[in-house]
Amino acid sequence: MANEDTGENSTNAPLAVAADTTQTERRKHSSFVGQIIEVRDKKGLFHAAIPIVPSCISWICLLFNLFTPGIGTFIMAICTLCGCKTNSVKPNKCKDFALNILCGFLQLILAVILVGWIWSIYWGINIVTIANETEERKKADRKRQPIYKPDDGNV
Repeated sequence: MANEDTGENSTNAPLAVAADTTQTERRKHSSFVGQIIEVRDKKGLFHAAIPIVPSCISWICLLFNLFTPGIGTFIMAICTLCGCKTNSVKPNKCKDFALNILCGFLQLILAVILVGWIWSIYWGINIVTIANETEERKKADRKRQPIYKPDDGNV
């Protein structure tokens, strides 16, 4: 009864504590708002099997895919057997080779109805994009690495 006379409600106290807790939580996490820590695209099965090759090879594969659908993808399949890395979660050369062969074969067969040709050109662009992104990442990593000069003892 005393709480009613003073205008205080016993249920307000827990609400005030809960509101204060959420404010504290907001302050803790406010420093992370608007910052992107890392973004990773989830690759599909075929897309993850594309091997990472030098830029010149990727452009050659794009040209092959542009004029003869699927042939550039077959070349990429051979590159997987030659030791090129892929973006697969669990890298397996045989599986990546088989996926690239299947992709190239489907592109070649479906070229008759233009779907394969468009897919082949799109695939060639993906190959070039992956190669360029990898080269840019390597250049950025080289710039970030500190260059240490050996200490020759002269002070």
